[in-house]
Amino acid sequence: MGTWNQIKSTLSRPETIDYISQLLLDEDECLSRPNWPIIFARSLSFKTRGGQNQIAGC
Repeated sequence: MGTWNQIKSTLSRPETIDYISQLLLDEDECLSRPNWPIIFARSLSFKTRGGQNQIAGC
């Protein structure tokens, strides 16, 4: 399965949706939408082959 499908599958799970909702609510500062993929990739451990956060697809 490709990386895109793995990310899409992970992000569509009900438990992941609940986790992300809570994560966004718990943030101390107001986050703009462009920052969301960075937080999702970091907290869900989406990594590229080079070890960077995989924000594409989030």
